[in-house]
Amino acid sequence: MRESRFFESFTPLLASADVVRAARIYPGGANLDELIGEKTKREPGWHYPEAWVFSPSAAVNPGSVRSDEGRTIIYDREGESYGWSRFLELRGDDVLGGGSLEITVKMLDGSVTLPKEFHFRDGDRESLRAFPRLSEFAGTVIKPEIWIRHPSGDDDASSAYFGFREEVSRERLAILAEAGGAALEPAMNEVWLDPGEALYVPGGVVHSLGKGLYFEVLADGDLKVTLAREFAGRELSIEDRLDALYRDGDDSIDAAFDFVDFGPHDSEFLSRHRSDGSYDTPFFSTRWIRVPPEHRSHFESGYPHVIVCAAGEGRVRSLDAGLRLGTRSTDFAEFERTKTCRAAIVHGSTRRYFVDNTGDEDLVLLAAFGAIPSSGNPLR
Repeated sequence: MRESRFFESFTPLLASADVVRAARIYPGGANLDELIGEKTKREPGWHYPEAWVFSPSAAVNPGSVRSDEGRTIIYDREGESYGWSRFLELRGDDVLGGGSLEITVKMLDGSVTLPKEFHFRDGDRESLRAFPRLSEFAGTVIKPEIWIRHPSGDDDASSAYFGFREEVSRERLAILAEAGGAALEPAMNEVWLDPGEALYVPGGVVHSLGKGLYFEVLADGDLKVTLAREFAGRELSIEDRLDALYRDGDDSIDAAFDFVDFGPHDSEFLSRHRSDGSYDTPFFSTRWIRVPPEHRSHFESGYPHVIVCAAGEGRVRSLDAGLRLGTRSTDFAEFERTKTCRAAIVHGSTRRYFVDNTGDEDLVLLAAFGAIPSSGNPLR
């Protein structure tokens, strides 16, 4: 049933910093304090370097008492809130338009190189069900992701580490993992990303993002294995490191190595996974939208997607509705005053829309899509 109280064509993504700022074990977040707002409800022992712009699921943090951080809450025009599942029950036909938004869109703002970790591949699904914590797990077990450096370049960035330069044995990986995260770096590819540039991280590939401000788009899951025993002054237990693969009595992470891509990952492999920010995978696609000052661009899609304002200010409009866009996040009360939001869902039923640059610098939006048929074009 179509409900008139809901937004047409675009749904603004509105939330306070306490909702979108999710706990992690790595420090950072100074840029997000300015862009998103400071986290006020902090839990001892955790850092808040991530802002979850869009996520149907909450952040997974074993040991944390918080279970709501990161989960997207939708607001209607009157300020009533809805969980994602309930929202789709009411508006799914219009919002999804037959497509999918099983993705998460984040901003990452680490002040250190992140822990060495890996996620799971699509082909791992059946094997993962053998682990007790995943036998009845209803969420998404895989987590292919893409890192996209913020186009401003105003961050204090460093290199990322991605895959092994030469094939690494299980035995050597176990030794290097126990020695600490930095011990793995000489065996890995060191990768520098320029502002706006992207690196796709498939499942199984050991990786760690460098410090700096990035967007991250990923399949809607938050499961991982962390290799290091200690990180940023925090001792990690076997349970912390194995996450959902932990089984009672485990005293090492060796069983998780069944899911590692041991390489080698050569220059051709690196080249295939780098891009200018536009990238297509079976799980999601990404595009930059850039509009010069005093210009208007129009786009056709037919697939639901999330747009996030990275720089500038402007408007997004269809024949039925419109929103103002800016770089500052807003909650519902601020949106009521300013009619401006940082991010929004473009509905799958919105076949065509216009983007107007109303500022004096380039308007830069990141567009993130769910799975697109191989014959489809996400944005044209």
